Amino acid sequence: MWEEIEALGRDVKLDVQLTLLLEARRMTERSVLWLLRRRRPPIDLDATVKEFSGPMRILSTRFEGALRGQLGAITHSTWAGRLAAGVDESLAERSSVWPLLHTAFDIIDISARFQTDLISVADIYWHIFDALDVLWLWEGVGALPRSTRWETQARSALRDDLQIALADLTEDVIRARTDVDGWMARNERAIGQLRAMFNEVRRGEMFDMTTLTVGLRQLRNLSMSTS
Repeated sequence: MWEEIEALGRDVKLDVQLTLLLEARRMTERSVLWLLRRRRPPIDLDATVKEFSGPMRILSTRFEGALRGQLGAITHSTWAGRLAAGVDESLAERSSVWPLLHTAFDIIDISARFQTDLISVADIYWHIFDALDVLWLWEGVGALPRSTRWETQARSALRDDLQIALADLTEDVIRARTDVDGWMARNERAIGQLRAMFNEVRRGEMFDMTTLTVGLRQLRNLSMSTS
């Protein structure tokens, strides 16, 4: 990926290339963290590559199609902006989902365990994300400070908890043998309580470690109450 970015040359502004390099690095870091936290050591690298490389290639080019609502619009806008900046179409499309692609590990894992179509699992995952309006929580965690080692670790832990909650909810929809709308109808009361708490937190317009932890706890409570 780095070689592909560096090959853009002078036709693409340096700040665009630096942004791409940084996003590729963050995606790599988050992917490594997923493996370290979800796989017991020692990790068999050859087996891990065999497990994830094929499905990851599929998702990397079809990920945007699963995104909905505001997040889908943001991703499409990023893609269009990079095209306008001179980035070739293939790299512009693939790089637009790099900030989200580490979530594909959970999607691939769920697909394999439940023997469910990969793209269908991705659709469920991001449909839940949009239907429960999780974007504010996602962006709030991403905006937390990381000027110290402990701040960085705390932010990483919150992001990990958020991904676990989304994966658990995705599994619950699959187990319920229904679509997301049907699952939400079955759990209308619990989802109503979640939305009420989300609205209360968001009215404060201050997203720090405390308020984001409260919001995340409500999401985890939903995943436990619907399972």
